[in-house]
Amino acid sequence: MALNPFQQLMRDWGRLKAYNAGQMMTLAGTPDLNRWNQAANRVLQAIGIGRPIFSGDAVSFEPAEACVQNSSVDFSTLAASQLAMPFAADQIPIRFFLLAEAPDRYSLLAIYDHWLADSHSIRNIMRLLRQAYGQPDTPLTNIPTMTTCNHRHYFGRRLAPAITLRDWLFSARDYWRHRSAYRMDISDPTDFTCGFDFHRLPTGLINTLRQTGKRQSATVHDLFLAALAIAMGEFTAQHRAKPRRRRLHPPRRAIALGTIVDIRNQANPPLDNIFGMYLSCYATVLRAPEACNVQALVQQTAKRSRKVKQSAEAVRAFDSFAVAQFWWQRYRHARHHADFFAKNLPTVAGISNVNLTGSWCNPPVPDADDLPAVLDYARISPTGPLSPLVLTLTTIGPQLTLAATWRTMAFNTQHAAQIIERFKSVLVEFAS
Repeated sequence: MALNPFQQLMRDWGRLKAYNAGQMMTLAGTPDLNRWNQAANRVLQAIGIGRPIFSGDAVSFEPAEACVQNSSVDFSTLAASQLAMPFAADQIPIRFFLLAEAPDRYSLLAIYDHWLADSHSIRNIMRLLRQAYGQPDTPLTNIPTMTTCNHRHYFGRRLAPAITLRDWLFSARDYWRHRSAYRMDISDPTDFTCGFDFHRLPTGLINTLRQTGKRQSATVHDLFLAALAIAMGEFTAQHRAKPRRRRLHPPRRAIALGTIVDIRNQANPPLDNIFGMYLSCYATVLRAPEACNVQALVQQTAKRSRKVKQSAEAVRAFDSFAVAQFWWQRYRHARHHADFFAKNLPTVAGISNVNLTGSWCNPPVPDADDLPAVLDYARISPTGPLSPLVLTLTTIGPQLTLAATWRTMAFNTQHAAQIIERFKSVLVEFAS
């Protein structure tokens, strides 16, 4: 499997700390551990996932046996501990856990090294696991395949054949855009200890937010960004008002918010059934969002989102990752590596947002009787050198869940709870 620049950067981050993500599927019934172990090994072998062997900008896999584990702790405790636990070089970069929630329902949690795959690919694994568990004697369908083609094969119309002066200028523009962005005070940049919390937002809130977005010519994601901007703007306002210690440095009155983007829909040929990691990101820099008119703030985030889509900025960022990795590798000390993005591209928080309504997680018609019903689905995004706080929002029908991860060196538990509650209250205000 070819590794794109973002995957290679994630591998570098993984040398500083575990850069793990997760997904959890809640199912009806009672689990059979042996049957789940058989299903996990059958699915991973079908896709070709095993013990990784790296060679330059590619990875191959040796066969290895997976093991599904029973867990006696709750979801939040298990997720927090597993996000912080790195994968050894000789381990399969994905592990599975069963959590009993009630006599008639349980959850399957997958924790994976993020360089391995994006959310789309892991959902394909979870879909196949459910199929292999419910129909052990039936051939698996729509098995994703790995590709040896590099990212330029799929995004060549958006990218030059190699890194060019345009990419260096693109990176320089990103750096300049962040010159006025506030940087979180992290006393020890090498400490990546992570906090985690999970919330279910009011049923039906997402439907009302869609209506609000339509009235303002914005998407639900634009509303999420605006709500996070208000929460983080209020939280950092007092710190941003302080004068800089170095007089020649510009004041940092703005905040930068990151957005994780699935760029598969911009590929040609399509990547629908290709296993891999095809994510990118972009930043929205806002000046004093806590003082802005709410409608104007939503329009500002919507304008930025439209510009990113029209210019394919998220795809072009792939080469920016390669430029960033070039500079990253010039440093020798872990502290400089850990501080690299916080200094040059400071981001106070980020959002990952996926709508699974109408997918196999929430099918429009009932599934076959022998497949366990999917009752819920949640995703978890990692924090790291790029963003100290990430909100992961997942929509299934009228249900909206929020998984929050944060670096404890940037936010203590009380501060993180304050930001999350403010974010949720702003969403409710948008919907009223």
